[in-house]
Amino acid sequence: MNKRIGVAVAIGVINAVIIYFNGYYLLNLSMDAEGPQLLLYKFLQMFGMFVLGAGSSYLLLRYKLILPGMLTVVFASYSLYDHFSPSMESFTPLYLGVWFVFVIFVGIVAILEYGIRRGLSIYPPNPLI
Repeated sequence: MNKRIGVAVAIGVINAVIIYFNGYYLLNLSMDAEGPQLLLYKFLQMFGMFVLGAGSSYLLLRYKLILPGMLTVVFASYSLYDHFSPSMESFTPLYLGVWFVFVIFVGIVAILEYGIRRGLSIYPPNPLI
């Protein structure tokens, strides 16, 4: 169990660092807040990216749920695609700004996948780690 949590925490930290670095250093995003409010916003954004990465990887390692991890990879890839995208609006500010919507969406997808697997009697034999 400790290995699962350790791996999930490591993946969550990597996801948070990649998305934060992408948004604030590569895309030069800025915020209107100052001082403690700015630190709170940035902390909450990094916390959200951590929850997405760690939660989806834990669900993969413990329950072998594939879709939450795939969604997190798609969201992170689309955020990194902002460097090459010709569109006026980028995905990264939306991803960082309303991360809780993405967490809720990934959670709903995880519940649905778990329910479908349970309903169809598709039980994974053992956790991955």
